Amino acid sequence: MKNSVCFMLLLLTAVNAYSDDDYYVWVDNYGVTNYAQKNPRDYPAERVTATGGFGAKTLLDSEQSQAPNRGSRPGLPPEPISTEVDPDKLIAEDRDRIAGQIAAQKRSNCEIGKKNLVNLETYPRIMVKDDNGEDRLLTAEEKTAKIETARQTIREYCSG
Repeated sequence: MKNSVCFMLLLLTAVNAYSDDDYYVWVDNYGVTNYAQKNPRDYPAERVTATGGFGAKTLLDSEQSQAPNRGSRPGLPPEPISTEVDPDKLIAEDRDRIAGQIAAQKRSNCEIGKKNLVNLETYPRIMVKDDNGEDRLLTAEEKTAKIETARQTIREYCSG
């Protein structure tokens, strides 16, 4: 029994030694060696496995020169990456997009109002469908109300 417990502990220790996660090592533009569990997209990194030991090798100067250039200026130290967020700058694009959609909808409403007014004033008889889906002629009162609605639409949506 004692031997089996020792064997189990030894087995668990061996399994645990091999279950460590791999990690990645790279040197950024500031010359700092970085370690992470995920491979960085913007830098060439060396994958280090648990069996391979701790990665003493970092990027060589030739490899480091191939790393992406992050805001470096010739003869000056690299600019630090800003983490400050300007909310107005972030939403400016959305504001412009929404303003464009509103302007397009106003133009569409204007065109519909003009088309309706032209049709109402041009044709003496206008056919419409009633609530039951049956065709019928607009009454004079209905036609007058629709003409006023079309004029109001034009006033609202066709102005500057």
